[in-house]
Amino acid sequence: AHAEKLLEATRLPIPSDNETCKVLKAAHAIHISSVINFLPTIFDQLFVLLVTSTHEDVSCNIIRLLINLIHVVAEEAGRKELMLTYVKYNFKTPSLKVKSNSSPSAINTVHGEICKHLPSLLNPANTDFLLVNKFMKFSSIIFDVIVKSMAHFLLSSGRIKMHRNERFPKEFEKRIENLFNVLMPYLISRYKELPLETQQLNKSLSVFVKKCLTL
Repeated sequence: AHAEKLLEATRLPIPSDNETCKVLKAAHAIHISSVINFLPTIFDQLFVLLVTSTHEDVSCNIIRLLINLIHVVAEEAGRKELMLTYVKYNFKTPSLKVKSNSSPSAINTVHGEICKHLPSLLNPANTDFLLVNKFMKFSSIIFDVIVKSMAHFLLSSGRIKMHRNERFPKEFEKRIENLFNVLMPYLISRYKELPLETQQLNKSLSVFVKKCLTL
């Protein structure tokens, strides 16, 4: 209901960013059965909000919630296959009316927004280590979402026909570079403390690099 108020401009008054952040924080307490029963609807709605939001705090809270919900489904409920199925068969980047000659940097995308805000969320200087641990363990799911969003963007915009170095804006390449710079210290410094999570992050990061090079 809150998302509908945000997305439909005809519904007034439009909730404030602070109110939206409160709703997103409250959603961390959602019951596991509700997450599983309405998984595609919840995630689709969050991704739509992510690309329409213009407020950094709202975007960061959406990504925090996404990571937490992935952890709830995959770890607490032991249903990781549901997340994999969602990403493979249900997830699609929110529909954008894109002209092939339009500037790609002017368009908000799922992959662009995730790569923009993840570095600040995962930065060791100002982050929640529980969030980092959850991300490290299930980073492959987030990376799969990013890659699928990248592919959908290229197909819907027609930029798949362009040369590789012209397909994505330089700004996006910089965001990926920032993400790598934040994640690399975790691989180097936490392999003794969190061997399983570090191994999973290392593997998922290498697969992500390979898929990025493909695109």
